[in-house]
Amino acid sequence: MKFPLKEEEIKSNQALESISPFLIQVFMNSNHKSATNFAIRDKLNGRNCTINNLCKYHKILLNGLATSIEEESKYRTDNNTFVGSFSISPLTGEISSIKNVSYLPIDYKDIKVALDKILKLYNKKDILELSDIFVNPIIIHGLLAALQCFRDGNTRLSRVLEHVSIWDLANKYLENSYVELPVIYSSDAIIRLNKRGVYRNLIKKFAVNPSTAIFNERITFNMLLFEKQIYYNQDRLGETMSVLKKVKK
Repeated sequence: MKFPLKEEEIKSNQALESISPFLIQVFMNSNHKSATNFAIRDKLNGRNCTINNLCKYHKILLNGLATSIEEESKYRTDNNTFVGSFSISPLTGEISSIKNVSYLPIDYKDIKVALDKILKLYNKKDILELSDIFVNPIIIHGLLAALQCFRDGNTRLSRVLEHVSIWDLANKYLENSYVELPVIYSSDAIIRLNKRGVYRNLIKKFAVNPSTAIFNERITFNMLLFEKQIYYNQDRLGETMSVLKKVKK
């Protein structure tokens, strides 16, 4: 059974993973940092993020992880995709069976309008309430991840926007203080706390039923991740300071 779901990319990722899962992680971490740096640079230069900028970040994220970077760095132009689980033939790398379909994402004809609205929130420069620093980035993250505008890398891209948005809004709120790089990474907390299943399930739940209750559940979950990450950062800073004090002695 074949399904037009970027079979070449699936084949490529499987080949890499069979050689070295560590290699995949190295690419992902390096690409995430590079994409984040580009997004930060655009913020520092006062440039609003356009769909072209978004595609540029996406291209960086998938560098070395997709067969056709140029094709993968454009949003979908058809509806031949779904969110769910499937089996892949180890011999051909093609989809052999579809286990389940969680949902069919946004119609490709509506993607540009949806991205424009998401980026309008991302480009927002004023802070109406303190909660905006965290809630707005979580909304951006959730919408972009659920809409599945790209063939692959949607959640990675959404987390880049979330991290940079928190960094940007926090710096605006602090005014007299300035942090050069993001210090809160939900990606790190998801992996350390082994919450990938919960994370993806909440995205699916919101995509299927975008109710206030489910979005509040996502916000609560993400705020918990931020809290855990902040405490983790504090502990690591404490350990680092202890080492520095010993070196100085």
